[in-house]
Amino acid sequence: DWCPDGMRIVAAGSCSDPRELHSAILWPAASLWVVNTDGSNAQRRTDTEVPHVGLRIDHDMPPLDNLPAMAIPDNKFAFVTVQAGGRSSLCRVSLTGDLCCEEVIGGNRSCAILDACSSGCQLLFWATSFDVPGELNIARWDDVKIEQQITDLNSAVLRHWPSMRVQHVPFVSVDGLHLEGWFMARQDASGPQPTILYIHGGPRMAIGCAFRFDFWMLAAHGYAVLFTNFRGSI
Repeated sequence: DWCPDGMRIVAAGSCSDPRELHSAILWPAASLWVVNTDGSNAQRRTDTEVPHVGLRIDHDMPPLDNLPAMAIPDNKFAFVTVQAGGRSSLCRVSLTGDLCCEEVIGGNRSCAILDACSSGCQLLFWATSFDVPGELNIARWDDVKIEQQITDLNSAVLRHWPSMRVQHVPFVSVDGLHLEGWFMARQDASGPQPTILYIHGGPRMAIGCAFRFDFWMLAAHGYAVLFTNFRGSI
């Protein structure tokens, strides 16, 4: 994307230095970069503590594939979708001066930036969670953060569906690597249940806090669903 001054380009890109790749990641994570229009003075604006710029949550909703990774309201900062494991949040990243990446929209869900404007300190974003399909939201990023959902496309249908419970299941591999998964079942289910293990395609994707129609369909018919981010997920 172009900076408003037309002098710089902001992009998400991967570092080619293998020393900076996490030992558990086979697909390089993307950082935020700023570069002059002639290709000079490339600067990485997110450090290695920012897991990945962009959204790579495995899903069954095609619109996720075409969502932007950033919005640039002025020349000083950009709003960026940042994914960490099974969730994604919105962060404000400085484009000049010292590196600064501040989360402004988070929670146990998957969010993606759509647009931002400096007038009214507003941003438009898309968000989904385990029990809410994607909806549009607006928010303020100033001192008093105000968030409002502005679409409600699915509640009339979901009212007729059974309630679900989702349990976060963190675990540690034999070599100490921390991994995560989730267990989904009907709220009214009890005792042992036939369980389906879902394995996503990886390694350039992760499973996580997003609505999955296929999981709901299986759970509604009496199956529990276990889905995990295995070694190599980004």
